[in-house]
Amino acid sequence: MESTEQKKERAELLKKLIQEIDQALSLSNQELLKSSELYDLESGIYALLNEIRDTFGDIQSRKIEKATPLWKTVPRAGSYAKLEEAVKKLLPLKVLLEELCETETGIKPTVIPPIDTSTNPSLREAIRDAQLLFDANGAPNAVDRFHTLLQAYLEEQCTKASLSYNIDATINTLLKLLREKHPALLKLQSNQPEVVEILKGMSNTLDKLSTLRNNKSLAHPNELLPLDEATFVIDSVNTILKYLSSKLGE
Repeated sequence: MESTEQKKERAELLKKLIQEIDQALSLSNQELLKSSELYDLESGIYALLNEIRDTFGDIQSRKIEKATPLWKTVPRAGSYAKLEEAVKKLLPLKVLLEELCETETGIKPTVIPPIDTSTNPSLREAIRDAQLLFDANGAPNAVDRFHTLLQAYLEEQCTKASLSYNIDATINTLLKLLREKHPALLKLQSNQPEVVEILKGMSNTLDKLSTLRNNKSLAHPNELLPLDEATFVIDSVNTILKYLSSKLGE
C-alpha cells in the first residue's frame, strides 16, 4: 500500500507541472514562448503522466490515457507559439493536472502565478509563505498570507513604476494608483474601457479582503472563513495577480 509520503511527493510533482504550464502561458501571452518549448513541455508532461499512470486509481489512469495525444507535429525551428495555440494545448492539460492533484490531496490546488521576485526577497518570502500554508493547512488558514502577498505585490509594482504611496495605503488604494497611473494600464482608458470598469470592480471586491483578514483569518483570534468562501477569496487574489503580472510585464 502506498504511503502518505509517496502521495505527498506525487502531489508536489503535479503542482510543479501546473506552475510550468502557468509560466508557459504567461510567456505566450507576451509572444515569447517558442513553439519548440511548447512542444517539449506538452510532450514531457504527457510522457511523465503515462510513466506514473499506474500509481493513480483506475478512473484517473483512464483519463490520462484518453487525454494523451496519439501523435504530435514537430514545430518549425525558430517559430513562436501563438497564445491561442498555447491555450488550446495547455489548458486541458492543466485542468487534468489540477483534477489529479485534488484526487491526491483532497484539496483543490491553488498555484500562485509566476512573479518576478529577483529584486524583492520580501515578496519572494510572501509567495513562499502563502503557498506553503495553503498546501499544508488549506484555504481557510491561508487567507491572511494571501492578503499579505497581494499587498506586497501591489507595493512592489508601484515602486517599480515610481508611483508614490502612503505607508498605510490599502489594497484598493494601490490598485487604483496602478490603474490610473501605470503606463501599461493607462492605455486601457481609451482602448478597453470595459476592462477598466472590471478592474474598478475588482478593486472594490478585494478591498474587502482587509476586513476578512482582520475578522475571518489567523491574523487575529477569529472564527475562520468556511472552505468554499476562503477558496473563492484566494482564487480572486490569484486572478488579479495573474492578470497584473502578465499585463505589467513580469
